[in-house]
Amino acid sequence: MFRRDIDQRVIYAIETIVIDWAKQVHKVLKLDSGDALIKENAPNPLVEIRFWRTKLRKLKSIYSQMTDARVSKMTTILSNIKSCYLPSFRQLFVDVCAGLKQAESMCKHLDPLEQAIEQFLSCDLADFEGQMELMMHSVASVWFSCKYYRAPSRVIVLLKEVCNMVADVSRGYLDLSSLFAAEVDESLANVTRVLNQLEQFKVIYDEYREIYIPQMVVAAGGRKASLITSATVRSTNNWDFASHLVFAKYDSYIARVYQVKLILELPDEAVYEDFQEAFKIFSENNSYDPLEADNKEFERDLDAFDVLMEDLDSRLASIACGAFENCSSVEACFKMIDSFGSLLDRKVVLEVFSSYYLELVNMYSAELDAAKRIFDEKMGGRRRSSLRKREGAKVHKNLPLLTGKIKWLRELEYRVKKPYAEFQNASTAGRKGLQVAMQTDDAEDMRLKYEEMCALITKNEQKIFKLWCNQVDEKADFNLDKPLINRISMWDIECNFDPELLAILRNVKFLDQMNQKDTVPGKAKELFEQFEIVFVGTGTKRSYIRLISGSTLMEPDLDKIDDVLKEGEENLTWKTENIWPYIEKVKNMVNDLESRHQKAKDNVSKIEQLGDSWKTPLFDRREGKAENLLDLDNRIDKVHKRYDLIRDNGKTILKLVQENLALFTASESSKEWSNYLDNVDATLSIKFKNAVETSYQFLIKNTDVDSAISPLFEVKMKIGTIQQNDGRIYFVPSLEKMNVDETAEAESFAALIHGLIEDILNMATLIKRISKNAESVDYRETMMDFLETEQLRIDLIERLPGAVDEAKRMRDELMSKYSFLWRNDIDTVMQQFLTYGNVPQHMNSNGSEDHSTSESFDTLQEREPTLADFKERIDFYNAQYQSLMEVEGSEVFENWLRVDVKPFRQSALTFAKKWSSMFKSHLLKHVQTSLEELSSMIDEADKGLVNAIDNYDSLVTCMSHLSKIRERQSKTDGMFGPLQDTVELLKSYKVDINETIYHQLEKLPEKWETTKKIALTKKQEVAPMQADEVTKIRKAVAEFEVEQQLLQKQFRMMEAFKFTATTPYKDIDEFVVKFEAKMETLKKIHDAARLFEVSVPEFKSLKQCMHEAKLLKNVWDYVDLMKYLIDEWTSSKWMEIDLNEVGLKAREFATTLRAMDKHVKDWDVYKGIDDTVKNLLKALGSVTELRSPSIRDRHWNELMQATGVKVIMNDETLLKDLLALNLHKYEEEVKTIVDKADKEEQMGKAISEYRKFWSNSNLTFEPAPNRKDVNIIKTDPVLMETLEDNQVQLQNMMQSRFVAHFKEQVSDWLGKLTTADSVIQVWSDVQRQWGNLENIFLGSEDLRKRLKTDSQRFDKIDEEFKQLMIVAAEEPNVINCTNMKGRFEQLEQLLEGLAKCQKALSNYLETKRLAFPRFYFVAPADLLDILSNSNNPIKVCKHLSKLFDSLAKLEFEEGTKKAFKMIAKDSEEVTLDEICDCVGEVEDWLRLVEKRMKASVKLRTSEAVNMYEDKPRDQWIFDWPAQPALTTTQVYWTSEVNQAFAKLEEGYEMAMKEYNKKQMGQLKALIDLLLDSKLPHGDREKIMTICTIDVHARDIVGKLITSKIENALAFTWLCQLRQRFDFEIDTCFANICDAQFEYWYEYLGNTRRLVITPLTDRCYITLTQALNLILGGAPAGPAGTDGLQINWQHLQRVLGVALTSSTRISVEVLSVVATQLQELIDVRHSVFVLGNAGTGKSQSKRCNAEANLLLGDLIKVTPSSKMVGDLAQFMVQNNLTVEDVQNQADELSFPKSVVEFMQGQLGQPLGGFPEPLRSKVLKGLPKVEQRPGEVLEPIKFDEVKKNLAEMWEFEEGISDKDVMSYILYPKVTDTFKRNINSYGPAQASISRHPKARDGVKGSIGAPMPGTVLDVKVKEGQSVKKNDPLAVLSAMKMEMVVSSPVEGVVKSVEVKSGMNLEGHDLLMEIE
Repeated sequence: MFRRDIDQRVIYAIETIVIDWAKQVHKVLKLDSGDALIKENAPNPLVEIRFWRTKLRKLKSIYSQMTDARVSKMTTILSNIKSCYLPSFRQLFVDVCAGLKQAESMCKHLDPLEQAIEQFLSCDLADFEGQMELMMHSVASVWFSCKYYRAPSRVIVLLKEVCNMVADVSRGYLDLSSLFAAEVDESLANVTRVLNQLEQFKVIYDEYREIYIPQMVVAAGGRKASLITSATVRSTNNWDFASHLVFAKYDSYIARVYQVKLILELPDEAVYEDFQEAFKIFSENNSYDPLEADNKEFERDLDAFDVLMEDLDSRLASIACGAFENCSSVEACFKMIDSFGSLLDRKVVLEVFSSYYLELVNMYSAELDAAKRIFDEKMGGRRRSSLRKREGAKVHKNLPLLTGKIKWLRELEYRVKKPYAEFQNASTAGRKGLQVAMQTDDAEDMRLKYEEMCALITKNEQKIFKLWCNQVDEKADFNLDKPLINRISMWDIECNFDPELLAILRNVKFLDQMNQKDTVPGKAKELFEQFEIVFVGTGTKRSYIRLISGSTLMEPDLDKIDDVLKEGEENLTWKTENIWPYIEKVKNMVNDLESRHQKAKDNVSKIEQLGDSWKTPLFDRREGKAENLLDLDNRIDKVHKRYDLIRDNGKTILKLVQENLALFTASESSKEWSNYLDNVDATLSIKFKNAVETSYQFLIKNTDVDSAISPLFEVKMKIGTIQQNDGRIYFVPSLEKMNVDETAEAESFAALIHGLIEDILNMATLIKRISKNAESVDYRETMMDFLETEQLRIDLIERLPGAVDEAKRMRDELMSKYSFLWRNDIDTVMQQFLTYGNVPQHMNSNGSEDHSTSESFDTLQEREPTLADFKERIDFYNAQYQSLMEVEGSEVFENWLRVDVKPFRQSALTFAKKWSSMFKSHLLKHVQTSLEELSSMIDEADKGLVNAIDNYDSLVTCMSHLSKIRERQSKTDGMFGPLQDTVELLKSYKVDINETIYHQLEKLPEKWETTKKIALTKKQEVAPMQADEVTKIRKAVAEFEVEQQLLQKQFRMMEAFKFTATTPYKDIDEFVVKFEAKMETLKKIHDAARLFEVSVPEFKSLKQCMHEAKLLKNVWDYVDLMKYLIDEWTSSKWMEIDLNEVGLKAREFATTLRAMDKHVKDWDVYKGIDDTVKNLLKALGSVTELRSPSIRDRHWNELMQATGVKVIMNDETLLKDLLALNLHKYEEEVKTIVDKADKEEQMGKAISEYRKFWSNSNLTFEPAPNRKDVNIIKTDPVLMETLEDNQVQLQNMMQSRFVAHFKEQVSDWLGKLTTADSVIQVWSDVQRQWGNLENIFLGSEDLRKRLKTDSQRFDKIDEEFKQLMIVAAEEPNVINCTNMKGRFEQLEQLLEGLAKCQKALSNYLETKRLAFPRFYFVAPADLLDILSNSNNPIKVCKHLSKLFDSLAKLEFEEGTKKAFKMIAKDSEEVTLDEICDCVGEVEDWLRLVEKRMKASVKLRTSEAVNMYEDKPRDQWIFDWPAQPALTTTQVYWTSEVNQAFAKLEEGYEMAMKEYNKKQMGQLKALIDLLLDSKLPHGDREKIMTICTIDVHARDIVGKLITSKIENALAFTWLCQLRQRFDFEIDTCFANICDAQFEYWYEYLGNTRRLVITPLTDRCYITLTQALNLILGGAPAGPAGTDGLQINWQHLQRVLGVALTSSTRISVEVLSVVATQLQELIDVRHSVFVLGNAGTGKSQSKRCNAEANLLLGDLIKVTPSSKMVGDLAQFMVQNNLTVEDVQNQADELSFPKSVVEFMQGQLGQPLGGFPEPLRSKVLKGLPKVEQRPGEVLEPIKFDEVKKNLAEMWEFEEGISDKDVMSYILYPKVTDTFKRNINSYGPAQASISRHPKARDGVKGSIGAPMPGTVLDVKVKEGQSVKKNDPLAVLSAMKMEMVVSSPVEGVVKSVEVKSGMNLEGHDLLMEIE
């Protein structure tokens, strides 16, 4: 075939296609994945994968096209014609095949890489490194296995994309949106972590490049059976391309991240604010990505930031220099350098700070010089202090001499070496400058000093050790014939070893611990090995002491050990042969007992661990995920699993307890074992408490409204049926009746919560009580007793209503909005709509029953609905449908309750759809019916009108057809257009319409026009016959009018309208027959008139009569029914008939009557039956009341007398007999009689109860404390409370108006109980006085000799009292015993005699007080106890704290009265300087104790002063008691300040500042000690006290520096209270101004000191001047503040003396003690009266004026004048000044009137409210900023009256006065009315009430006398500061008492209505 044989156009077309194809295919073939690196910003490997998959798809498509048959044919044509394009086309095919092969290979090898990429993109930062290694391995695998990727260009592209991906993932970790906005520290940490990971990626790359890639090549080359050919291996080169080709952009990114890191590196706090300001350059600029390497805007910001940071670095350098200068030691300097860290290496900082490194070298060199001086002083014994002289070196406390010295030398060596180690570590951050300084000559000199010092210490240590070794042999055999054991006391033993030998052993032991035992001499080592048993004995002693402090169950075993120890105490010595078996025996016995004891303790620990395993929540969310609901599906399984665990643990616990029983070898019946079980039981109670509380807390935490939590519970919301619950929306489970207890409804949410709580509590029922004394079987009841646990349960329950109420509100909103959809009857609504053309509003809303149908439709007129009305209805329901679609599927309330709304929404949508369909169906049916009716009527009329008219019937038929056509004409003429519109409307709603309708709409209009024409013709034809019939009809109408008027008149006169009618039904029936006949006649007339078109009257009066006849019959039906029921009821026995049911039916009947037509209410028959029912209801109420069981015959007689009717009342009496009393006329009389009967019944029962109770109530007796032969009355609080309550009740009865019947009995019992109360009170006084005096007069021979006459008098009284108690025991009944004749007089005589004895005793005590004046400060009872125990010092010790400031007790040598140690109140112990023998008269040996106390304190103080400089102060403190330590620190403070003044005078200007730095260092050292959690309590208190004083001392020195005081005679220094020690007379003095006081050394214990303020210093000056002049002081202060009292207490501690204060002593009392003043001064030097106040008339006037000014100088009229007076009275009562009120306003409980005034309740004062006083008084209460009346709610008096009637139910009803009283004073009126109703007029009674404790903030007292109106809290309730506690009323003033502290209410001592005196206890808070 030749070219000419083929159409040229075909050839041209084929060649053109080939050219186009070639271009397109070459374009595809040239596609390269590397192009993405140019086009896109940062493509990742997924771009590579997608690229090759796309290219493969394209190449496959090209390949399939090129191998198509049509293309083959084209190729053949080109070949035949020898086209020049053929070779190119063939080469194109070859290229496509090669490209396809390459793409397939690429995709094949890249597929595994995709999974690694996805894992990498989703990994966390913690997994970043591992995923990077996996990614690099995957890339290497692709490179190795795919030959196309072995080309460097190809693998470089892939590696670049991997780098982009790594960078992109790292961006996600940095969160660019908050990188500069978040906390700098957090951002810096994130950037640092990311930067490390980025660098790690390059490390991984290098590892693969250098190690793994070559290994892969070598491994592939060595495999013999490899699938890879050798050629392939040879062509596999390493990654020898340059790394920058891969990492160019990646390195730029890393550099940018590093720049960001430098920005975020935080400078010192001193420039932090400036740094933040500079940092805003980045934090406030979010317009760019700071990590983009080519972002120029970031670089500009970075340059600006660097400029600012350079300035900050300069300032930072200044700060560093200042910090260095403030460092006082080398250690402090290094700490400062470390705190600055790398900041000191910053270029600018280093340039400025570098010189200080050399200064640091010089400082250490000076430290070495100081260490050398200390060494020389210690080892040379030279004088070291200007204050004292002392020789010799000091060793460590509790260490022997040798090891003590060695320890001291090693500590000095540590002091030298520790700083030097810092110099050696010069390469750390912040020490670049130090490296340079260490190369200087000064540093070299420092090194030489260091080496010299170390060598000197080592040499001296060797010298000391050698000296000891030379002496030890002489002491190795000394005093070994002593007993082995020395018993110190009953509970303490010791090894009786000689101290010299013990010192050797201790030295050897400590040398062993120092690893120097090998150097010990042989004799010492032999002695140690021989007598190492001494330490074994010491260990046995420690075990023995631990055991005796353990359980009492081990006492039998301890007794056995004591028996063995006795031999060692009496028979065995250290020289006894074979004493080791004895030691082993003791050791084994003790160890065995200790091991059993330890095993028992371990078992208890196991029990506790088992209990701890229950401390996980019983319930959890599903799958344990925070976003899931509570897992209720697995609730039963979880509960059973937990219960099984507890049961199993219970069995284990029981086994452990039994094991302990065996370990203790105790008896199960022993009291000790019972007590032990009680302890174990208490432990289990706590564990169950923790378990229960943990589950409670889980539920509480997950129902916290303020926490961001997922919902915990879910309920579903559904729609109920009308039959089920009136169509209301309900919840599943139900949210109604949220009573979370046993009464909760089944399947309700409350039942669910109750079930959860029960599941939690039931955990405590699974183990039976361990204790034998437990009252309950299990631990559940105990859980209810824990207030915290019960409060958690209450808190959980109280959380429920909030969310539940919100859910209900949502339910109610949906109910209100949509309930009409299902609650309205669909047929009824449609009927109403068709009748009125509209749907009333209540049917479009919630369908509430508050709108009755009659009320709703009264306002509507009947009309047919238009098409627009239908469209409106359909659109309305469609809108409801759309609205429901928008309702959310669920709602969450208070974060924890989720309501599933979907079931409700689905049901509601169905209802909305149903309503819409109903209206559309009606329209469609209307169209169909209208057309069908019209078609039928036309056909019928056409047939009827063609017939001939030949008689009257045919005329009537013709006229009927004409009438129908006439009636329909207007309607039918306008019908077709609306029907057509209706059809169109239905089509718009997509309703299917039958074709027949369209056909009828087309044909019927024409047929209708034809019918009308026929009717017109026919009408003209019958016109003459129609005229004749009209005349006949009008004549019949006239006759009917006359007949119906006559019938109507007869009906109105009918007898049946009267209530007395006898045959009403017969009369009514006769008239009904007549009416029906007339109505039939009327109907015929109307029918004829309508046919012949005649107008006829309606005769409405006839219809009205017919209607009234029906109403009349209805009334008589009810009359007959009621008469029948009344007859039936009244024929029943009045006590057996159900009056409630009768009343209910009667009320229903009355309701029915009231609902009758209004016309009947004027009829006599209606009025008669209505009166009958009303009278019956009134009578039934009275009958119900008369059924009261309190009614007696006397009450019936009273009732019959009032009514004037006699009735025999018994069980057979009928109701009609009772109604014969005309009870409906005597309602008030009945109520009064019944009320009287009830009150009399109550009185009778009360008297019976009194008789029963007091006949069985006996006085209880108990032996007198010191006289077992005499019984005394035991106080019974319950009996006394009952006695008091009964008296009050009887007094109230006497005031009652109903007391007449029982007056004699009430009066008799009141007399008996009053007498009993009086006798018991006097009796109690007698036996109390007798008990106080009995031990003194009968037990003290000395007293009997001195008071002989009074002793004889007491003997007589004693005998008479014993006889009285014997007689009383024979007749113990309370009433009989106390009401015995002459009993009261006898007791009064005894009391009078005892008073005489007491007076004589008081005179005797006065002589003892004069002998020992400190007795003045103890109560008489305590003094009597002291004197009676004169020979028993141990018993007297309990009173020492009342005689001395801090001395609590003495410790005596066993079996003697010799005291050797005194113990403070705070348990500090101080050994006396000498033994104090407490024998003889008590006042004598107490004076000796006082002497020894002062001497001991003086000795310790002197020693402490002399030893102050022997060791660092922070170590010296632990060697001394608190008082000497504190005094010494103050002495040295005074001395060191004076030395600083001396240096200042010598010209050393920095002396005071340097001392101030020393103070700071000392204070810091003490603070460091306080940070040690293991510091003992006593030492902690001591150090804290010294810190307090040191702070004041530091402040004084600082004041001297700032005031530039340079002379010790300046007043600024002289006015300070300074202490000094005079070494010549060995005592301490206190100086202030010109006053000097010798320290009195009163032992003060380890007491705290409060912070010393400027006020304290001023008080010191005032009080010390008074002391100096031997005067007293009376500084005044505000009531309720302790500041002044604290100041003088502080002063007495500084002076070492106890100063007497008399706070708030009245002038009268002071005059009584005036005669004793001299003795007081002799004892305590001065008397200070603090805050003595009187409240006179002048003070009240002053306070009134001040109160007025405080409130803004008000215009005082009522009520503002009362409010000012309230505040003034409040100030007087609490002794407050104006300043006190202003300063303490936020803590005071102001009167209620003042608070209401500040709120604005009285209006806005002229000039406004005083601030800030107003805000402090209100404490956050709301403010009224307008006229108060504007915000008051209007009051509906009728509603208030109705509510009061329901609330009170009083017989006299509610008057208008009651209503007004309640509105103005609701609480007062309510309480008053209820009390009057219950008890009659009230009578005041006196009550005894406790007082609030002074100085205890939680003890809340009444601010002034008054009455409790309301108590706002209850016991166990938590309160915050300023929470209202109670409301008091006093002198027409209400006051709210607020809480001064935060805590829990421990007890409430008052209740509403209680009268209080000032300072009476209201409640206690802890």
